[in-house]
Amino acid sequence: MTAKSEAPKGAMQKVLDVVERVGNMVPHPVIIFLVLIGIVIALSQVFHMTGTSVTTEVIVPKEQVAKPDAGYDASDYDTAGKYEYQAVDEDKFAVEKRTITVRSLMNREGIRFIYSSLVPSFMAFTAVGLM
Repeated sequence: MTAKSEAPKGAMQKVLDVVERVGNMVPHPVIIFLVLIGIVIALSQVFHMTGTSVTTEVIVPKEQVAKPDAGYDASDYDTAGKYEYQAVDEDKFAVEKRTITVRSLMNREGIRFIYSSLVPSFMAFTAVGLM
């Protein structure tokens, strides 16, 4: 019997073979997400122990009585019907500086947060929810 000789592989076929070999070594996406979740939990503990915090500016509504006609009017829209973004109305909103400290996910409240928000978080990201 004669053995079939394969035609020599072109450059593109060699590149595709490498891509296939590398792709076969990548773990399942669920495993990747579980590893990333573990890294986030570990980092939350490290940053909590070091007292890491960040100061940021947030826009908060001022305490006001709602007017019946409050909302958008025709002057808020341009001629094409798109909403024009404007500066913050200082009568209705205030800009405050807030300091946010890192909370650990490795205590009772953190574990409760993980379990209560795990399914909604995964389902909100459609690609992961399907897995």
